[in-house]
Amino acid sequence: MNNVQSYIAVLDPGSSNLILSLGYKDDMGKVNIVSSKSRPIDTEIRRGVVQNVDQVGLMVEELMRELLRDLDRGCSIDRVYVGLNLYSTQCIDSSEKLNLNSQELITEEILSELFDDAIARSLPENKEMIAHFEQEYLVDGFPCLNPKGERPDSLEGRYKLIAARTQYMKNLENSLSNAGLKDCRNILGIQASAEAVLSEEDKNKGAVVIDFGGGTTSMCIYKDNVLRYVCVIPYGGKNISRDLKQLNLSFSQAESLKLEEGTALHYTELMKKEALNKTEEEIRFFSEPLHDDKEINEIVVARSEEIVENIWAQIIYSGVEVGKIGSGIIICGGASKMDGLEDLLRIKTQMPVRKADLSCRLSSSCRVEFQDPAYAQTIGLIMLGEKGGCRGPLYSGQSKEQPRQATLPMEELEEITQKAPQKRPKTEAVKPDKKNKEKLISKIGNIFDDLMKQGDY
Repeated sequence: MNNVQSYIAVLDPGSSNLILSLGYKDDMGKVNIVSSKSRPIDTEIRRGVVQNVDQVGLMVEELMRELLRDLDRGCSIDRVYVGLNLYSTQCIDSSEKLNLNSQELITEEILSELFDDAIARSLPENKEMIAHFEQEYLVDGFPCLNPKGERPDSLEGRYKLIAARTQYMKNLENSLSNAGLKDCRNILGIQASAEAVLSEEDKNKGAVVIDFGGGTTSMCIYKDNVLRYVCVIPYGGKNISRDLKQLNLSFSQAESLKLEEGTALHYTELMKKEALNKTEEEIRFFSEPLHDDKEINEIVVARSEEIVENIWAQIIYSGVEVGKIGSGIIICGGASKMDGLEDLLRIKTQMPVRKADLSCRLSSSCRVEFQDPAYAQTIGLIMLGEKGGCRGPLYSGQSKEQPRQATLPMEELEEITQKAPQKRPKTEAVKPDKKNKEKLISKIGNIFDDLMKQGDY
């Protein structure tokens, strides 16, 4: 029995990569990821929503087989924790009041009844609740976090309900069922990311967690150890790559260009930063970037600023007083690695901003690669998961094979039949039609409004 380890299986169905991981928590509560496998996503999942149920099911099935081979001996995955970042995620304020006339003692049953009434009143018919968070109770009008044991005249419960479209949830459920997974526990993706990147002090002082993904950008706000607000913006790193395709590039070329040369800061801001570190003599010979570099920068910045502006609007809309968010903004996710993103957020929000440090959550034997901010949700899912969903031999510290590196995803389905342009050398910039430049950048600002009209906001 001492040779058997209980593992936790977690799935991150992202819009860029589908990631299935196996890990456990040691005696100190630290996470050790035994193995992690991924598949690049093209059009099978868009903005966190499963579009091709059969194909996603086949991908998950393949990942499971690869994952279990790493353990050398036979075991099976009976339960998996799934992170949800659907673009249709909605944060609903809900409250319900109960008159007790000082006759009844408040029990757990009464609190459950109060919550059930709140759901029945507030949850739309085409939505399914994926999480809920108690905000506070009012006992005879006075705030209270735990009213059990009191005998008030009235009791009011206030909640945040996190819901998504029922059809989207069914798509995910069916794809996992096709892969042979029957026990799937859904967890709000941004809640998992926050669990990985926030300390208890951060949650108490107040913090904004932003997970920059490929197809969506998720955000949540904690204050006084309670999750106060959640939103999912239907924009991510892949949108920037799509914008760069307007420079006559393939999606893979645009993705490479974004990673190599992209920055979220406008070149004028970069020039200001450069000037601060130069002498007057050096500034005299310091020139603006080349024309083609300006083109690239303006496209990347236009989309980056749009995403950040929407994040800021959501922070204001949340109702949490900005001045009381003591720990500021913490960013994670694969797209958070873009150069200049921290600075742009700091400029737009006037709040302290830092990148997530995942090393403090991982055991000393966990591979360094899992400190990448793209694994924040995976680590958080393991932290929130319960052991027992997968049992196998003790982890020896070495996997049978190294994790498979995800390749760059293809763009849209119609691009498969198109001949990819020859990759241009880094020194040669492709010049777009100058007449279309202004039109392109103006269009970028309008896309979000059109997309929101099609969504579920």
